[in-house]
Amino acid sequence: MDTVCQGCGAPLQSSAPDAPGYVPLSARTREHPVCRRCYRIAHYGDFTPVSLTPEDYERVVRNVLFEADTVLYVIDVFDLEGSLVPILPELIDEQRVVVALNKVDVLPEEVDPAALVRWVRRAVTERGTSVADVVPVSGVNGWGIESLMKTLFDKGTDDTICVVGMANVGKSTLLNQLSQAAAVQPVFTTSRMPGTTLGVAAVVLDSDDGRSHVLIDTPGLMNGSRATDHLCKDCLDRAVPARRLRPRVFQLDSEQTLFLGGFARLDFNAGARQPIVCYVSNDLVVHRTKLVRADSFYRDHAEDILMTPCATCRRELTGWTQYRISTQAARDNKTLHVSGHGSDIVLAGLGWVTLFGEPFEGVLHAPEGLQVTTRPRLVGELSRR
Repeated sequence: MDTVCQGCGAPLQSSAPDAPGYVPLSARTREHPVCRRCYRIAHYGDFTPVSLTPEDYERVVRNVLFEADTVLYVIDVFDLEGSLVPILPELIDEQRVVVALNKVDVLPEEVDPAALVRWVRRAVTERGTSVADVVPVSGVNGWGIESLMKTLFDKGTDDTICVVGMANVGKSTLLNQLSQAAAVQPVFTTSRMPGTTLGVAAVVLDSDDGRSHVLIDTPGLMNGSRATDHLCKDCLDRAVPARRLRPRVFQLDSEQTLFLGGFARLDFNAGARQPIVCYVSNDLVVHRTKLVRADSFYRDHAEDILMTPCATCRRELTGWTQYRISTQAARDNKTLHVSGHGSDIVLAGLGWVTLFGEPFEGVLHAPEGLQVTTRPRLVGELSRR
């Protein structure tokens, strides 16, 4: 009889050993059975990428939300713009929405937590989702988990909580932290690869006063607008930060270029010498060269010096789009405007580059389809409001 994998929510079938849902004998004796795919992720590090279509995602989440009292909306603070679920406002009815602001441990120390919470609340609300609470957390080290549990469970009633978020924002890791804090064996399969959760998986947690709360994990949405949607495990390990960001400051002259690994290229065409700060994974190469040599440098060193993405992932990130960068007012959607107070140029899933408002004319080269936006400076203006 089929049941559901407690690790990823996929249907289980214990017939043929080569079937996708086959449950290994060592896993069948567990309290929470897992599918062959989750077993191989946990024991061998193997990963088979699978993703839902936006239509399937909407159907799954809508069905769960119909029964939910609370929505736990998990957002990756390193990739705020890329981790907002675009269709969520259409799916929310009258449920209470609690935002778990995940991965705060990777942000620079000077970011003010209170200002960060206000900023995220405003960003989510402006996109159509009313927010009851925003709780900064780290699913990796457990920071903020007690505050999140208090926010979720201190309502005086039993509760069904639907967990939503884009792929690779850390939902399953966070749910395992909540399970451990409630003295429940973690059951959700985790991986750095997006698309680990394929269906609906649930766990029941009891609060100190004896009330029961059902946490229902849902698949993460992948819309292809983040570079991380297209990367292999090795490239993800270098491109996604696992520890606190170390800002890298470059004094850039005109006619110079910065490469963010092999993902993006920032050309400084005209303007006075000025600082530019890169907030990307500490393991991602940032390289400066002369603009006149930029084309040949990329051609000759994409695989050795720049290293990431690898040749296979570069084929997934097909095509390049050019964005004009200017401190003059923007006139079209291919111009990134830097304000007089400075701006972050954000590449979804990869981080951001900070300019400080000095006269600047340049070009950003980024993979076609990658979400590129600007915002007020997170470290600086936004973090101190």
